[in-house]
Amino acid sequence: MMKRMGWILVLAVGLLAGCSSNGHGELEGEALRVGVMPDYPPLVFREEGKVVGLERDFAEQLSQDLERPLSLHEYTQLSDLFAALKNNEIDIIMSGISITPTRQKAFAFSLPYTTIGQMA
Repeated sequence: MMKRMGWILVLAVGLLAGCSSNGHGELEGEALRVGVMPDYPPLVFREEGKVVGLERDFAEQLSQDLERPLSLHEYTQLSDLFAALKNNEIDIIMSGISITPTRQKAFAFSLPYTTIGQMA
């Protein structure tokens, strides 16, 4: 039994080692394409002709962490933003998007970093 467990452990470690990644692979050097709809201050908005805000700051940090240059793609309609993600025109949406059950069925969301209570 112990010998069998030892082989299972060796196999598991070997499989996990083969699956490891340092984050650098086929996307190294490619721009991180971030879709934004800059109409939601303070999360993401235009100021003096530039996209600024918390989401922009997050996008900058993510691109640095991934060691990929940042490429912002601006959209004016939410439907266009989701279509761009679905059509692989962008890699991620960073635009203060609310999580709905319908959206969760079609897209993967990160954990929310804030919650906003909406009132009439």
